[in-house]
Amino acid sequence: MYYCTLNMKGEITVRDTTINYTYINYTINWIGDNSEGSLKFNKPVNMTFIYDNFAEMFKVFWRDTNYRVNRENRTLMELEINSWGAILDPYFPDQIADPYDSMTMNFTMTFA
Repeated sequence: MYYCTLNMKGEITVRDTTINYTYINYTINWIGDNSEGSLKFNKPVNMTFIYDNFAEMFKVFWRDTNYRVNRENRTLMELEINSWGAILDPYFPDQIADPYDSMTMNFTMTFA
């Protein structure tokens, strides 16, 4: 089992009440034994923006089973995004017709 966390970075801004905000959350749908996984946003997002700003928005690291002792956040050798907004394996019949949901990112992690 892998422990994986994603943290959003950036300055906190004061909310402008004249703007209609959309709150976006994300979850890690699954991580397999082969170090592949899937992250899904709760609403469609601009995948071009995510692609262009991924390194500024996310810090990805892992913790080994000795984290309680060593307190080390370890960086990955590589985090490859296999698809930006595409569902590679549709789970529901309605996803087969339109596999691009602008919500799903599939990835592969390479550990040091």
